Amino acid sequence: MDVSVSLARAANVAGGHLDVLGLGWNIIGPSPLPSHVLLASVSVPGDHADRSVAFAFELRHGSGEPVILRDDDAAQPVQISAEVVLPPASAVPDGLQRETTAIVEIASGMTLEPGIYEWLVSVDGESRPDWRRRFYVRAKVDEYRSADAD
Repeated sequence: MDVSVSLARAANVAGGHLDVLGLGWNIIGPSPLPSHVLLASVSVPGDHADRSVAFAFELRHGSGEPVILRDDDAAQPVQISAEVVLPPASAVPDGLQRETTAIVEIASGMTLEPGIYEWLVSVDGESRPDWRRRFYVRAKVDEYRSADAD
């Protein structure tokens, strides 16, 4: 099983294709963060057709500690679950991997302190060290800004 994790401004599935806007960033902010999406794509052998795949996402500090968000009532770790279905065997020719992508929308307004964070991903309860995406939250708008930034 292969899993890739990406960050983008927006994404959706249309006509069986993944449409993505602003893919591949790793610097965002400052807080509160704008809306964005977390994408986790999985490729599995051809015999894994027409079944559900369970994704779990957990936001951690660069140090590895879980990110805890507090509101008026409670403090909760940032954890998100998603389930998607692999395409049926009839939808993919023999010899090709079955692929699907979980799209998790992160609403605007999340407040994170400046620093490095990472999304950890597990698929059907399995995780690997490379199934993660690190990113940096700026302290101010012009910090680490590229010349072609919008």
